[in-house]
Amino acid sequence: MSGISKIKVIGVAAVVRFVIVVGSRLMGFRRLQFGKCCFIGPKPFLEQIKAAVHRLADEDQIIWDSIRSQPFLFWYHRSGLTDNRIANAFTIPEGFLAWGAEGLISRIIYCYFLTSRLGRDELPGSELHLQHNQVMTRTREWLIQHEYPQDLQKPFERIALIG
Repeated sequence: MSGISKIKVIGVAAVVRFVIVVGSRLMGFRRLQFGKCCFIGPKPFLEQIKAAVHRLADEDQIIWDSIRSQPFLFWYHRSGLTDNRIANAFTIPEGFLAWGAEGLISRIIYCYFLTSRLGRDELPGSELHLQHNQVMTRTREWLIQHEYPQDLQKPFERIALIG
């Protein structure tokens, strides 16, 4: 990526993050910070996040240390699923909350593997598909290794088999 392209990406990322933070404040959401990693949402959501990240730290301290050392921005959304690798900004929809800490951790782990594998670079469609399948497979393997419920592993299993 050229120097000018990097500047554009950083600029777009800053605008996206600004809009998320301001919009969330207008909705009355609160903020919870762990190192550089930030979670935004209503108080009950943040309480669940606290419990989930403590569990994640117990289960995989190396990954948790890596996550909190990066400028991830996770925010609560009732139903929308957004993955913005350029801004490192990701929603956590209510569907993940229904699974409790395991659902939240699975979403966080997936986003971590996604950004670790794909970064901010634009990829051609076929390469993006291949890389995304590897992210799905890695997420599923992590969930299996940590003995998460099979129903929580299934979405990653199905997509990982495509291609």
